[in-house]
Amino acid sequence: LTGLAIALKVPQDRAATISSGEVAARIRANLLQTVVYSRTNQDLEFSLTLIKIDNILTKLPFQEDAPEVEVITRSLNNRMSDEERRKIYASFPQQREQNLNLLKE
Repeated sequence: LTGLAIALKVPQDRAATISSGEVAARIRANLLQTVVYSRTNQDLEFSLTLIKIDNILTKLPFQEDAPEVEVITRSLNNRMSDEERRKIYASFPQQREQNLNLLKE
């Protein structure tokens, strides 16, 4: 984050906020894409997108109780069914428990 703060000429806490917002936007976009792939039976793309989400969360994890998680959750409430949520959760890579727990929320 230090490099980002220097490049943007902002304090480090502001760079962290910008980074978290970008991560949240990417996670949300990728989750929406998994819904599209699920609805169109594109299983390979569905799985690859879940792996992409897992990789993002591993490299740029959210803080515990991050407000971004709640924002993502609220924004997806009306865009996917409970069945689609269960499918995404069940299909998510199981290797990293912290990422799986975040997705569970």
